[in-house]
Amino acid sequence: EREGRAMQATVNRWVTPDLSERETALLNQLIASGLASPDRLALLRGKRLLSLKLYPEAERFLANAAASDDLQIQAEARLYLARLRRYIGASREEIAALLDGALLDAERPDVIRMALLERAIIWNREGKGRNPQQFVADLTRLIDEFPDSDLTDDALYHVARYYEYAADVPNAVKYYARLREFEGENDWSESAVFRPALLLYGRGAPGDFDDAAALLRQFET
Repeated sequence: EREGRAMQATVNRWVTPDLSERETALLNQLIASGLASPDRLALLRGKRLLSLKLYPEAERFLANAAASDDLQIQAEARLYLARLRRYIGASREEIAALLDGALLDAERPDVIRMALLERAIIWNREGKGRNPQQFVADLTRLIDEFPDSDLTDDALYHVARYYEYAADVPNAVKYYARLREFEGENDWSESAVFRPALLLYGRGAPGDFDDAAALLRQFET
């Protein structure tokens, strides 16, 4: 029981935005050493608090980081602020403005990729101001600029699904084919085979049945 209380106390200390006197002293030593800046540490703490769903606390640190003179810290902070605002149901315009700012200044490829995917999600959200064309444009940019990234399979899948829902079979089949050809880790490998087979079978144009059968044999294999 004592061990359980001690463990819970440790967890509580790390999830709270407030630091103990000793932790504050260590933090100040780290900053004084030049190994870390207050803005970078604010960004890291904001990201951690966001992952723990402590949104008000996370927003405080991320807002501080977003005011940094370092454009790369600023860009990444805006990315995570946009994600936080999406989680709490902020307006499309507010979230898109944060992501626009992140994309304007970001140099790190991972930040650019995540910002493009986040902005695409926002543009495709139901409601007033929905912009499917911009959704596709952001995902297409991600695919074209980062063809081998960890998010490219997601982008290919969502573009293919968009065209599938729009009853645009040629484009849907094309993007599912690109998804099948993706050489990185692919979370959608089964959908990339099965869904276009269903589309071709449903359309039933000359040659579609044979193509659908070939895909289903590939799926079975």
